[in-house]
Amino acid sequence: MRPTLQLFVPNLERLQIITSTARASNMFSDGFHQFLNKAESALLGGVGCIQYRPTGTDLRVIINHISALKKLCADHQVRLLINTPYPNQNMDLAKSTDGMWIDGSPEINSIMHARKYLGNEAFLGASCNSLNDVEQINGLHPDTRLDGISLGNIFGSTTLCSRDINRGISEVRQFKDLTPHNVPLLVGGVGRNVKPVMLAGADAVVVSDDLLLALDPQAQAEKLAIDTLQFAGIIICIDEHLPI
Repeated sequence: MRPTLQLFVPNLERLQIITSTARASNMFSDGFHQFLNKAESALLGGVGCIQYRPTGTDLRVIINHISALKKLCADHQVRLLINTPYPNQNMDLAKSTDGMWIDGSPEINSIMHARKYLGNEAFLGASCNSLNDVEQINGLHPDTRLDGISLGNIFGSTTLCSRDINRGISEVRQFKDLTPHNVPLLVGGVGRNVKPVMLAGADAVVVSDDLLLALDPQAQAEKLAIDTLQFAGIIICIDEHLPI
C-alpha cells in the first residue's frame, strides 16, 4: 500500500524523482526500458512525481522518453514535470506535461513568462542559490504563482564531507524565514541528514536518484516515505555519486 503523506500546500507531491535524458538512457544495461521498470517500482513505493531534465541534442530521444513517462505517470496518477535551467528553450515540452521546475536561480522575467505561457493550472517551481534569489521571488506579482522553491546542495559536495551540518541547517532556517508562507521549501543534497533538515523548516528534501539502482526501489521508496512521515515528505533528485 502506498504511504500517505501530505504537505501543507496540496499542489506539491511529497516524494519525487528527477532524472535526465542521459541518465534515463544509460543508467541501466538494458537502457530506457529497464529505467521505466525501475521507475514504476519507485512509484509503487510512494513516489508522487517524476521530474525529467531534457539533455543532449537528439530531440527524438527526448520526445520518446517524455511520451513513455507521460503514460507511466498517467497510469499511476502522478505528475510529470520538465526540469530545466533553460525555460524558454523547453517551454513546449513543459506544456505537453504537467508543468516545469526552473533550475539555476532563474530570472524573475523567466518565471513570469513561464507562468503566462503554461497557464494557471500548470505546476511551476523555481530553485534559489542565495537569500537574494528568495527576496526577488518575494517581489513577484501575486498572479505569478509559484508552487515550490528549492534550495540547492546545502552541504557543498556530493560526499557531504566539505561542510558542517550545523551550517547547512542554519541556511535552511534562513531560507525558510524568507520563503513565502504558502510556498513549500525544498532542500537539496541532504543525504542522510533528512530529519534534521526537515526539523529546521524544510517542507521536502532532495536526495539521489540512485534510488532506482536499489535492488528493490519500491521498498527503498517506502522506507524513505516512512522516515519522513512525521514531517512533510521528500523529493528525490539526480546526484550520481551521493549514496542513499
